[in-house]
Amino acid sequence: MMLNKLRQVRRMKDVTQKELADAVGVSRQTILAIEKGYIKRTSDELMLNIANYFGVGVGDIFFTPLVQHVLHEHEKQNISTSPPPTKLAAGD
Repeated sequence: MMLNKLRQVRRMKDVTQKELADAVGVSRQTILAIEKGYIKRTSDELMLNIANYFGVGVGDIFFTPLVQHVLHEHEKQNISTSPPPTKLAAGD
């Protein structure tokens, strides 16, 4: 079972299963199966295409352990590679 918020996101954006399916190149039945959690693991490409269609991150819709691990690692890299904040000069 794949946990996700696809149905909520899709309805919030007022998109039908058919519209989403056509946009990402799968059948409406595939979208239904994802929403109901019948698919154990969908492809990374499909998760990314769905997230991109809605303009959100993959982790905003899908809650697989792998997705959560990748997001966590990405956050760690952003934190560790971010430049230190610059100090403002007096009067700025």
